[in-house]
Amino acid sequence: MIIKTVSTIKKIALTIFLTTILLASLFYFLLQEGITIEHLRLPLFQIGKLYLKLDKKLIVEGNDIYLPASQSKKTDIGTISKLLEYLPKFFQQITLRDIHFDNKKATIIYKKDIFLAKSDNFQTLFRLYPTKNVIRAKVEKFYFTPYNLRLNGDLVIQNNHLEFNGFYNFEGVEGSLQVRKEGTQLFCLANSKPFTNKNLRLIFRHFSLHNDIKKWSYEYIKAKEYKLLSFRLHHNLKKPFTPNSFEALAEAKGVVVKFHPKLSPAFVKKVHLHYSKDTLDFKLFEPHYKNKDLQGSYVKISDLSHFAKSRILIHLQTKSRLDNTIKQVLHAYNIDIPIEHKKGSIDAKLSILLFFKGNKLDIVGDFFARNALIYLEGVKFHFIDTLFKLHNDTLYLKNGNVKIAEILDTDTKGFIDFAKDQCKFFLHIKQAFLQKGYSTIIDAKNVKDVMLCDLQKKWIHLKNVNIDIKFDKDKEIIIYDLPALKKYSPLLHQLSPKQGKANIFIKKDGIDFESFFLKPNRFFSENGKYIENFYVRGTIKKNVHISLNNFLDAVIDKEIAIAIKNVDINLTSGKKSDTLNKKIKLSLLHTTLYIKNRPLKIDSAQATIYNHNIIFNGKYKEGEISFKQKGNSFSLLATRLSDDFVNTFLQKQFFSGGTFSLIAHGDRDNFRGKVTLSQTHIKNLKALNNIFAFLNTVPALVTFNDPGFSTQGLFVKNGYIDFAYVNGKIFVKKLFLVSNSLTFDGYGIVDLPKDTITMQIKLITLKSVTNILNKIPVAGYLLFGKDGSIATTLSLSGSLKDPLVNTQLTKDTLQAPLNIIKRTLQMPFKIFQ
Repeated sequence: MIIKTVSTIKKIALTIFLTTILLASLFYFLLQEGITIEHLRLPLFQIGKLYLKLDKKLIVEGNDIYLPASQSKKTDIGTISKLLEYLPKFFQQITLRDIHFDNKKATIIYKKDIFLAKSDNFQTLFRLYPTKNVIRAKVEKFYFTPYNLRLNGDLVIQNNHLEFNGFYNFEGVEGSLQVRKEGTQLFCLANSKPFTNKNLRLIFRHFSLHNDIKKWSYEYIKAKEYKLLSFRLHHNLKKPFTPNSFEALAEAKGVVVKFHPKLSPAFVKKVHLHYSKDTLDFKLFEPHYKNKDLQGSYVKISDLSHFAKSRILIHLQTKSRLDNTIKQVLHAYNIDIPIEHKKGSIDAKLSILLFFKGNKLDIVGDFFARNALIYLEGVKFHFIDTLFKLHNDTLYLKNGNVKIAEILDTDTKGFIDFAKDQCKFFLHIKQAFLQKGYSTIIDAKNVKDVMLCDLQKKWIHLKNVNIDIKFDKDKEIIIYDLPALKKYSPLLHQLSPKQGKANIFIKKDGIDFESFFLKPNRFFSENGKYIENFYVRGTIKKNVHISLNNFLDAVIDKEIAIAIKNVDINLTSGKKSDTLNKKIKLSLLHTTLYIKNRPLKIDSAQATIYNHNIIFNGKYKEGEISFKQKGNSFSLLATRLSDDFVNTFLQKQFFSGGTFSLIAHGDRDNFRGKVTLSQTHIKNLKALNNIFAFLNTVPALVTFNDPGFSTQGLFVKNGYIDFAYVNGKIFVKKLFLVSNSLTFDGYGIVDLPKDTITMQIKLITLKSVTNILNKIPVAGYLLFGKDGSIATTLSLSGSLKDPLVNTQLTKDTLQAPLNIIKRTLQMPFKIFQ
């Protein structure tokens, strides 16, 4: 049984072996002749038509090959290496057409160590040089259609190691490429030849970046020539690909940068573009905007692959004057600054951060002004070591020194909030000084104040001094409390207003101002009362026009013209002013001038004052006054003066009727003069009253009592006083008055500081006896002399208010016989005459 079973097994085994040999021989015979198989379906794939033939090696041809999705996934390098290693050993030719996978179609052809593969997305052609465990290939062509990328070079595959050294052409950009794979680590190095902006545009089409990022990369920043200096990639194939896997450095030459569509472009000699960690940096070499040096400026685009966080940083840096070129840039961003930068420079650093999603802006800037002279609305600002910081809608002024119009020197800090249209500045005024001519308007030191402003309402408020400044089309300065400024203004301190406010309107064509204030005054008076309520208004254009209440108008130009009417002026209370550098022309109408508290009535007058030179011409009724002063010297001529003019000036009713004249010349301490009077009555003069009272008390002198002297006073037909004034004393060289029957002929001294008088006055008179005897030639001559009159001498001395009168009658009586004897001896000569 066992033997029989063994025999049966042997027969079966022999039958199987012979059958296998037979089938193999038949298959081999068929392969040599060629086998065609229609619709072959296997677990791993299916083939519409397969042709197999064995020549020296196996020949395979196939059409309509369908690979499941699981078989179309990526294959590791080791598997590919094994497949490529087996190709030359077992296959003479392979032709596989219409291979379908992942909705794609491909063709593979292998013949005589040449491998060709092409699909919808790529084409490749390379020659294999297989050796044991190493596959070498010469890549004649590799074209990746979606990216218009072409490669050629040498490929080495060993186990799980791959290395490629060759060249690429990416949208017309040519360069060298090195790719290396070690296990799961992929490395890549690349560079390029020069290429154009057109090539760059084509390359950016293949990247899913935001349109704004693309525009900044090749439209807003354009170059004549680009070059990829280096490209480095390191990626772990087991991990997802990230932008941090590679780094690149490129160079652009002849760059034109368009920061804003309304602005002229900036020009850059060279730009280095550095990509690292999803950030693209633009380093600018020799950047210029018009005539401005922008060295230190740069551009950075961050988070390129994450649009939600993608942003561009534009950093502008310059050291320049803030001229029209810079103002045009600011105007493009709706910032208008009415300034003129005259001197010095500003170190400006401005960073504009733009988030592409939502166009959100974050702006940061540093502006450092060192010895910069800037005019703002015509006002001069001198910034010394002043730092401005800008953050979005807020501009901060850090501690800095500012000098304004050579008036204000202050340390300032504060901020402007453009979102709220508000600002606040803390001022520490080291010195404020303003002087116009010889008047000091402002003189303040170590003053602190707070400045608040509302940009929407266009309003500024200085808190401590209570001043508002409104600026719209026209600017208005409102000073609410003039007395509060007295301690900072010598002019206001001198004016010393008790109450008051002022408004100043600054317009395009000039300045208007008005002020109401209450001030004690001892200069202007009206109806016998000093004016205390003042309203001043005026304009400043090509000249300055000022009006005070309704009585004064002044125009200040190359000359100063002042017109005053219907008001009295007290010159006694005025202080002596320094020399003015402008000529003053003064017009007076219906006014009274008080000179040393003595009123001088004026119907009209014209005066010119320049330096210490004065020309004055005035009229009152029929009288005229002409006064000229040059330096310390003067001349005065007054003619046809009326009695009320003289009485008003002397503040006594000394004269009634008549006319008066005065002429004088010299200087204030030493001058000569002459007073002429005619057809007037002299009254209320104590010295004259004392003289006639004395004559009435001395019987021997009653002859000299003038019948024309009455309650109306002494009538004077004519007369004059010739005098000299020297250091407070009046030297009367000649006093000569002629009344109806009495003549006064005298001389003397009036000491004004001591209020005393010392005079000698000769009284000459003719009475009835002398009139009769004087008609007899010889008797009249012997008794009364040549002039035929009786004379005596009086002396005045003592106080001007009540002088003493003495006579020289005894001397005259003793001298009378001697005079008769003298004239008797001279009689023969008189006869011959």
